[in-house]
Amino acid sequence: MATNNTNNMAADKELFTSNDNFDMIRDEYYHDLLDGLGFEMSQKDNEIQQLDLKIDKMSDWMIGVQGPLEKFVLDQREKDI
Repeated sequence: MATNNTNNMAADKELFTSNDNFDMIRDEYYHDLLDGLGFEMSQKDNEIQQLDLKIDKMSDWMIGVQGPLEKFVLDQREKDI
């Protein structure tokens, strides 16, 4: 039994040591795979914000043109009558 316990303790020590090595390697070489995705998402967010600004400007322009366009159409109708 003593030999079996000694073997188990040696195996546990080896496992502990290999886990420590794994942790050390992971800490040294680990990189977050989501970092790239986060960067791409932030780029997409910037593109969306730029498109939102373009849409807002286009909407403002169309609203600004709407009044003169309606006046032009009414003037053309009066000329046609």
